Amino acid sequence: MPNFKQVDLGKIKTVSLSKRKSKVRSSQMAKVYNPAGQSFGGFVNSLPHILVADDLRRLVDDIVKAHKQGKSVIFMIGAHVIKVGVSPLLIDLLKRKIITCLAMNSAAAIHDVEIALCGKTSEDVSANLMDGSFGMSAETGEFINNTLKYAMSREKNRLW
Repeated sequence: MPNFKQVDLGKIKTVSLSKRKSKVRSSQMAKVYNPAGQSFGGFVNSLPHILVADDLRRLVDDIVKAHKQGKSVIFMIGAHVIKVGVSPLLIDLLKRKIITCLAMNSAAAIHDVEIALCGKTSEDVSANLMDGSFGMSAETGEFINNTLKYAMSREKNRLW
């Protein structure tokens, strides 16, 4: 087994979310569908048109069909689903038991945390890779790590 040199964390620089340029703002998020005051076509048209959100439009027919047949609708999502602004719709679908299970990767959790903390997310990857600041938002890492630390302190002896 090879030996690995410990990474020097002293050279890491974080940046504040308030100063980082972001591509997506909470004002661009989708609006929850209101069946009393809006047609289904209105719902589809209300979906955000940012980044790859248009891909989600293709899921609508399959979800409706599965729900009508009493089948489970399981969403396994990555970062784009959160950062394109559809999280309010997912929450509504969970509350109405149309989606029966939701799982996300860590990148999706990062975008969810950033939207919750400061109402914006999705940094400019190309620019931030070049200057070494990609993924270095102080608040995001602190929030996630402090949350994990807190959870572990409360569940010290519990097996997952």
